Amino acid sequence: MLIILINLHPGIFSQDSTLYQLVSVPDTSCRLDIALRIIENNIHHFFSYNSNIIPVEKIVTLPSVKDTLISILRTIINDPDIQYKVIGNQVVIYNPLNENPVDYMPDTGIVGSSFKIINGIIVDGSSNDPIPFATIGLTRTTVGTISNSNGEFVFKFPRAFIHDSLVVACLGYAMKKIRITDLDSGYCEIMLLPDYIPIQEVIIRKTDPIYLLRLALSKIPDNYFTEPVNQTTFYRESVKRGNRYLMISEAVLEIYRSGYFEQFPYDQVRIIKARKNIDIQRTDTVTLKLKAGLRTSLLLDIVRNRLDFLNEDLFNLYNYDMTDIIVDEDRYTYVIYFRQYLYTTPPHYEGRIFIDLESLAIRAFEFQIYPGTIEQAAKYLVIRKPRYMDVTPLSAKYYVRYRQDEDKFYLAYILSDNTFRIKRRHQLVGKTFNTKTEMAITQTRIENVTRFKTGLTTNIDDLFIDHVGGADESFWGDYNYIKPDEPLEEALIRIDDLMKKGR
Repeated sequence: MLIILINLHPGIFSQDSTLYQLVSVPDTSCRLDIALRIIENNIHHFFSYNSNIIPVEKIVTLPSVKDTLISILRTIINDPDIQYKVIGNQVVIYNPLNENPVDYMPDTGIVGSSFKIINGIIVDGSSNDPIPFATIGLTRTTVGTISNSNGEFVFKFPRAFIHDSLVVACLGYAMKKIRITDLDSGYCEIMLLPDYIPIQEVIIRKTDPIYLLRLALSKIPDNYFTEPVNQTTFYRESVKRGNRYLMISEAVLEIYRSGYFEQFPYDQVRIIKARKNIDIQRTDTVTLKLKAGLRTSLLLDIVRNRLDFLNEDLFNLYNYDMTDIIVDEDRYTYVIYFRQYLYTTPPHYEGRIFIDLESLAIRAFEFQIYPGTIEQAAKYLVIRKPRYMDVTPLSAKYYVRYRQDEDKFYLAYILSDNTFRIKRRHQLVGKTFNTKTEMAITQTRIENVTRFKTGLTTNIDDLFIDHVGGADESFWGDYNYIKPDEPLEEALIRIDDLMKKGR
């Protein structure tokens, strides 16, 4: 069985792309401070660190294989509390826990078993087609979930909200509010109606897209909760070959998410519950493993982390066009299309930015690596493979969604969806693999926010599936999760049967 390591990091973060560049260093053993100097000569950056926080005299062995800078640093320093930040031409090595000691664990916000469950599907009221990635939540709270690619959802919430209303929304549809007591107690079908806007009734203040983007960025402190938060999230990674799922790992996570304007942001993740299913057969000679999926999901909080197409200093690298005005959650929303100029360094990116017309809050992003230059993204996406194998990226798509609660917006959903063709050299036809990560934020807490104790967090650069155990029935309990697509559901049942037979 050949295992190919795939990095989900899209490679368009101005600072963090340095940490994910591939580095070759000589196979040698030496003191840690000398090893850092050797690496400096290969990356054209300098390391800055306090010699009291890392063991500079320790003897380390530099790996003989090409790997990302962040992986090499984590291997030789071998301290999960140490973080890395690129500032200019400096790579700063620091320990934020020394400045912010943690005294106690945060409350998870999950209350016993007094929960109600709503199962259902969101459909288009005109065509009856399922609506994917619709947001489902309670009014006046940050509790919510997302429909899957077949429009289906499972939503769990405290019974204390039984007399509240369910709010369902999706881009291009009129928002729908339904009293929970009016919903079918079994499986409910919720219809959303397309919302068309008579453009002549909309007063557009100024249609220059770059002007609007600059205004939207200037209003981030007004439109978003920018202080640190604790979040409960559902996270899933999957690897699929053709129509068959090879690996699925999923978990409920607690996240400490740093504030928007911290000089040294330090996110933490700890696993509350997790499971995995693996369906590798003898005929499967090649498979993929995902590296740093958690880090990618954290970095894709684009409003906070400012990918290049949202960086004012780099607007000159992209073409921006105002293409539409749609309705999102009963709000008029600008749609700005962007595409990176082809004379810039590939790979190139294109996508859409959704901006609330009245508040100028950024509601969502959907973007992809431009198909014409996606093969040149292999250096970011493929970390390790056998020399005689060709791994060609076919598509890399990303979707990020924010949800409004009262007068502030919070991160709600992140999707990373990548497709690869893998074949042996000189082989005419290869096999197609798809990798996907999803993170749905099911609860955000803004009060009594605390970091997690040392030793209880998960390394966000590791292979997530290696940290996850098996599955059991009624696994998720009172936690919210994204309902799997129907083929995935069938795959899970089949894999569970195989596991039970093997016990």
